[in-house]
Amino acid sequence: MTSQTFERSTDPRRSEYLVAGFETCRDGLIVLDDERRCVDLNRAARELLHTPDVKLLGRKLEEFAPPGLRTRVIESWASFLRDGFSSGVFATFADDGSRGVVEFTGQARVAAGYHMLVVRDIITSPAHQPARRTMSVLLDRSDDAVTVCSLDGVLLSWNRGAERLLVTRRRRRSASR
Repeated sequence: MTSQTFERSTDPRRSEYLVAGFETCRDGLIVLDDERRCVDLNRAARELLHTPDVKLLGRKLEEFAPPGLRTRVIESWASFLRDGFSSGVFATFADDGSRGVVEFTGQARVAAGYHMLVVRDIITSPAHQPARRTMSVLLDRSDDAVTVCSLDGVLLSWNRGAERLLVTRRRRRSASR
């Protein structure tokens, strides 16, 4: 197999098809400036953040995080710029109060002064479906009590082990009265 090198297209329509690709990409694409301000984002990113672009443009990256995690976002930015790349998981907090979890890949300096994040919803990502199903079955069959709470302490879900524990405690309280 031979290795070939291809030059970038010099077609004057190149910017048109790149913009079309940006807008139709299923993953969220967010372009940030050096000050962490959102300067552009595609439809998938707007949907992921449950906010129209007019309310997102100009806002800083940390504003998309839950209040308790905003300092960590600011602290991580310097490492991102130094290393030129970052990936991981990010908790999101939308204007409508909804929260989510995204996996992200970030590339610093995609253009002078601009950086791009590619974000994907972990909850709905087809790539995570088999693992979620397996975890769901394991957690549901576990004798251990497992609960999931929001960042502000609201109980979101629980397994059968937690139900048994809560029912047992309730019965004990009723019997001791």
